[in-house]
Amino acid sequence: NGIIAAVFGATGFLGRYLVQQLAKMGTQVLVPFRGCEDSTRHLKLMGDMGQEVPRKYNPIDKDSVKAVNAKANVVINLIGREFETRNYSFEEVNHAMVSIALKVSFSFTLFFIVHVEFL
Repeated sequence: NGIIAAVFGATGFLGRYLVQQLAKMGTQVLVPFRGCEDSTRHLKLMGDMGQEVPRKYNPIDKDSVKAVNAKANVVINLIGREFETRNYSFEEVNHAMVSIALKVSFSFTLFFIVHVEFL
């Protein structure tokens, strides 16, 4: 259908269902992930070959987020956690990463920017 959507937080609870619906509509879905490459494996089954494109990125690095957003015309932000990890604090995940992703997204010409707040 010509839509390329970048879904930040696609490996989370809401993300997997959103990716499935976007894949049913024929959308190419860019799935940025920050962990292991196997974390996006379950999303590949939800669409045709090459429809879900996993992209490794660093959520704190603006250039890394720009590289993901450069090919997208829709950005959906589902980043959020209800607990801290040893790598990222609660403040970093729910505020810093989200603000960087949104600031970078506003610098591109996009059809839509959708943001779902965790808390």
